[in-house]
Amino acid sequence: MRRHLNHAQRSEIGLLLLEEEERLAKERMVIGGELKDKASSKIPQAKKGKSSDIVGAKVRVSGAYISRAKKIKEIAEKEPQIAEEWEKAKREETNIRAVYEKAKAVEEAETILAKIKKLEEISEMVQPRSLVFYYRKIEDFSLEEFSFKKYR
Repeated sequence: MRRHLNHAQRSEIGLLLLEEEERLAKERMVIGGELKDKASSKIPQAKKGKSSDIVGAKVRVSGAYISRAKKIKEIAEKEPQIAEEWEKAKREETNIRAVYEKAKAVEEAETILAKIKKLEEISEMVQPRSLVFYYRKIEDFSLEEFSFKKYR
């Protein structure tokens, strides 16, 4: 391994190893489930810990960096802005934590937009006569001005 790789570059390499480690972990879980009732001495001893921690140790970064890099790459597939930020991290213009925070913000915004869309769909299904919400001024909103009435 090249000696002067930064954390983002090492994490990128770790992501390649992570796929294989996760596959091996799944195989170990299947074998463990099949041999559950048999003597434990016959079960091959495997590495203990999370796949990200195992891979992180191999590429000399923490397992958290590997997990963050994985999340960043997942979001970067949909968001070119995050992909560009990841490239900056690999060039040492920013760090993994800053990119991860931006990626999480984008993901949270997408979640909120999805919830808003779902609420809009639900509000279209509600009959206007069944529920009425009203208030006088949105700036002076208070519980006294907000009313809920149910019509028959």
